[in-house]
Amino acid sequence: MIAIIVEWFFWLVLTSLTGSLAYGLWKIAESILKRKKKYSWLFISTQLVIIFFAFPIIFLSIYLKTIDWKGGAILDVFSISPLLYEILCVLFWIWLVGFLIEMCLYIIERHGMRKIKKYNLCVPYDIRTLCDEIRVENKIRIQVEVFYNLHCKIPSVSGVFRPVIMLPAEALEGEALKVILTHELTHIKHHDLWWKYVTAWIRRIHWFNPVISVLIRDVFEWKETQCDLDVCSSRKISFEQYFTIVIANAGNKKQRSYLFAMTLSESKNSIKRRMEKMNGYRRDKEWKQWSVVALSILFVCMISLTSYAAGEGILYGYHALVDATEVLETEELIPIEELEEEIIPAGTNSGVIEIELEDVMTYSSGTIDMSIPVNALIKTSSFSCGVDDVINVTVGVTPNNVPTRVGIIEPDGIRRAVTSTGMIIHNFSVRKGGFHQVYVENLSGATIAVSGTYLVY
Repeated sequence: MIAIIVEWFFWLVLTSLTGSLAYGLWKIAESILKRKKKYSWLFISTQLVIIFFAFPIIFLSIYLKTIDWKGGAILDVFSISPLLYEILCVLFWIWLVGFLIEMCLYIIERHGMRKIKKYNLCVPYDIRTLCDEIRVENKIRIQVEVFYNLHCKIPSVSGVFRPVIMLPAEALEGEALKVILTHELTHIKHHDLWWKYVTAWIRRIHWFNPVISVLIRDVFEWKETQCDLDVCSSRKISFEQYFTIVIANAGNKKQRSYLFAMTLSESKNSIKRRMEKMNGYRRDKEWKQWSVVALSILFVCMISLTSYAAGEGILYGYHALVDATEVLETEELIPIEELEEEIIPAGTNSGVIEIELEDVMTYSSGTIDMSIPVNALIKTSSFSCGVDDVINVTVGVTPNNVPTRVGIIEPDGIRRAVTSTGMIIHNFSVRKGGFHQVYVENLSGATIAVSGTYLVY
């Protein structure tokens, strides 16, 4: 259980750090490319940043250090101490409360969107036909429904698997209707609703990270800009004509922004920023596709290297914290008592009643057979023990003259151990019920080989 909590904590925090590093480097690149009016890479790279909040690069770079590739051992990198155990438990409950609040908001959002869709009204046949024509022109295979909606003030589209375009009840016609339908269908073509769904879950998991809200705003403003450019190109209209239609249908109206919908615009400031991006932009001066791919590969490599370096620093600081707060209780090593064997020939009458019991004993057991590098510690997987159980540990060490520490890790992180050389045998009485681990620590200046067993009875 301890190992699960510690690894979960590392995964969550380090993945959030990976995403934040990716976003920081992306913002530097954005400030440069936005001035140069080079947008093609920014459209793709926003999705790369989102992926970094889901793919734990720093965590994996640290986790790989827990494996001794020669002996297959799990080294003690995600170590724990009683103080850290208490801190991690508190942080877990804080995160869980925040996550449950986010889930409640998610349910409210789902209910609100379903409630709004109840007010959908059928549109005339010519609007449905126009929507299908534009969908075919944009090579969108999925069927898209279009409705008027009494509660909808700004044109929007929702639905990841069954997209629905909702138009305001006011009559729309001519070029304005074509532009609006093209804009919403372009969102479907770019899978923007799917990305909005993914970012909504990332927001719930990483709710404690203030970077998330700013990132999501930037991501979808660039997706809106990408739609703006594509619509102007496909409809062959100027930016001025396009934004005249956008402002007329969205600029002076307010509507709640749902997590599951893309609206024509979410605020006046958003429209202003989009107009600034479009001003002076020329598609014919954009980068070639190979340049976009090369920059994306370079971006991923830079994030990976930066994350690896950050992981090294975090690991060093964490180990220093563990060393400062660790509690180690040493026990006296029970010497092996030499007993004289008694040989009883087969068939000898012992003179007592012999009763054979069914095997009803339950226990945990395992073997330890691996090499341990210098300044390293290996530990077994967690196993359950009850109060008053006994953990018998038997370990042979090669070379047999080097000091080795053998012990157990209790549920709260306290370590109890004995230190000796050669063959080490000790019984640890279980003081607290829960999940325990057996560990072996190399105290010498060279690699050692250990072989042994542990048994709970």
